[in-house]
Amino acid sequence: MSRRQHESEKARAKRLAAERKQDAEDLACRVEFGKLFDFRMAGTEDVGGRPAWIIDAEPLRNSVPRCSDNKDARKFRIRFWVDQAANRWAKVEGEALEPVSRGLVLARAAKGMRLSVEQIRLDEATWMPAKAYARADLRLGLVKAMHIEEVTTFRNYRKFQTDSRIVGMGEAR
Repeated sequence: MSRRQHESEKARAKRLAAERKQDAEDLACRVEFGKLFDFRMAGTEDVGGRPAWIIDAEPLRNSVPRCSDNKDARKFRIRFWVDQAANRWAKVEGEALEPVSRGLVLARAAKGMRLSVEQIRLDEATWMPAKAYARADLRLGLVKAMHIEEVTTFRNYRKFQTDSRIVGMGEAR
């Protein structure tokens, strides 16, 4: 806040223009994502006790993504569970159809890598992660091979409360 209070008009205009540009790029990438996959309704299922539509997304092989995140996403077969009441994803699973790399030789995950994330609804507008799962065969630096399988569970969410009170410190000595 202190940085923005002392921000000049020119710096503020530059920051806001950069934010608008980033928002436009993010929107373009989301729109592009929808054009890179063939989406099909695969049924319904309960997720976290709530009814959800199951949507399968198969990558279209003749498409060429411009956004870097979409280049990696296109390497996955994805299944979405969309909450019917809230109209937002409650669970996502992905399986790599081809190897996925980071950096030239930094890390490479083999075909068949599986990723999954599940969310829970805490109240009307708040969704939080409930579980994340990853399984992959990795090669690091073309030297070390490793197999990972990890499950992370999130729980005991509590609403933020302000039960504090400001107490004077008295006179300095």
